Amino acid sequence: MGEKGCFYTCSLYGDDHAKVSGLIRRMLAFFESKEIPLTILKIGAQDSWYEVDPEQRDPWKISPQALLALLDAGPNDNTQAALST
Repeated sequence: MGEKGCFYTCSLYGDDHAKVSGLIRRMLAFFESKEIPLTILKIGAQDSWYEVDPEQRDPWKISPQALLALLDAGPNDNTQAALST
């Protein structure tokens, strides 16, 4: 489904943060090595994925570098991320 689809969704700062962080880092590295662009969306703890309009995802988009920075920053809220190609 391209940018409108989603292949991975997770909470970034749950009890499994180390596992999720490692998995996301491996996924980002894989897609970067294959030169496949990703669409990454981030919502906050008070937001719902139902609010994300598949036709207007720009307000929620972040870059792979921004996602890595979130992972490095550690838990400060219940941020969630979704990745799609």
